[in-house]
Amino acid sequence: MKILFDNNQNISEKALQSAEGSLHTLEVDERTAEQQLNLQASITEQQWGNVVTKWAMDGSPELERVLGMREILLQVTLPLEQNYNAPRTISVEIPGRTRTEATLISSFPRVDSRIQGKSFLYASSAQPDFTPGINLLAHMAVGNSMRGVIVPASAVVWSEGRAWTYLQTAPDQFTRREMTTDSPVGNGYFVSAGFSAGNKIVDRGAQSLFSEESVLQGYGGGQSDEN
Repeated sequence: MKILFDNNQNISEKALQSAEGSLHTLEVDERTAEQQLNLQASITEQQWGNVVTKWAMDGSPELERVLGMREILLQVTLPLEQNYNAPRTISVEIPGRTRTEATLISSFPRVDSRIQGKSFLYASSAQPDFTPGINLLAHMAVGNSMRGVIVPASAVVWSEGRAWTYLQTAPDQFTRREMTTDSPVGNGYFVSAGFSAGNKIVDRGAQSLFSEESVLQGYGGGQSDEN
């Protein structure tokens, strides 16, 4: 009985040692996997920022939309000399083709070698024209807000470096008014003074009106019709 007991005891010790060895191996494997995961998270954060890294770590629906090509990620770079914050929502476009809105995700750690500035990561719905590497034009509202109107470029006539547009001042009368053009936007100009949202202007045929007025009044290009 004693010999059998000793053999069983030896077998139990070997089984225990084997289990301890397996446990140690699993612990080493776990630490190695955790280190690899932390390394990958650090690399991802350096390339994409903390928000996208959290998406990848958590398996978020935002990342699923990007991987499923329902949304795309955009790098938007602001000039270094500008100190304003990135707007939450902007408009991006390929001029004359596709335009859509994009939403801010986070700052973007990578630098565009072509443009020296601060970069931010935005997300927008996928568009057929938005292919990887393509350059887009971004429109954003920054700084203090201003009230004004947008005068279409088609409503503007030029003479001797000055810009004019025809404003309706009576049911059958339009009067020429000088306007500023130092804030171009899209297909027109943002004007903060001299016009209001209720004004009616001539956006087609303005040049013809100007030509007729020049002939009838002998206009030399130097004076406005309004005092």
